[in-house]
Amino acid sequence: MAATVGAGHDGRAEVVVELLHPNGGRSRLSVPQEAAVLALDAAGVTTVDGLVGRPWRALVDGVQRAAAARAADIRAADIRAADIEATDIASNEPNEPTD
Repeated sequence: MAATVGAGHDGRAEVVVELLHPNGGRSRLSVPQEAAVLALDAAGVTTVDGLVGRPWRALVDGVQRAAAARAADIRAADIRAADIEATDIASNEPNEPTD
């Protein structure tokens, strides 16, 4: 595996990884910054150069961890929004029926 830093479509840094397959084929993929940081951590390295020669599984672990963290952030935001909405509803005075 070879890894370099590249620009993502949103202007944020991404890690561009070149994978070398057992049959000699090569493929490239872009890994979002958050997933790359988690992949570095999972691999026990501190720079993208440290990923060179490592199995591609380190990237998969990083992407999965980033997705799980993002999902947890979304769930937490949904819970906060629901709590705020419930508080707003609870603080409103009930409407009196009119004849």
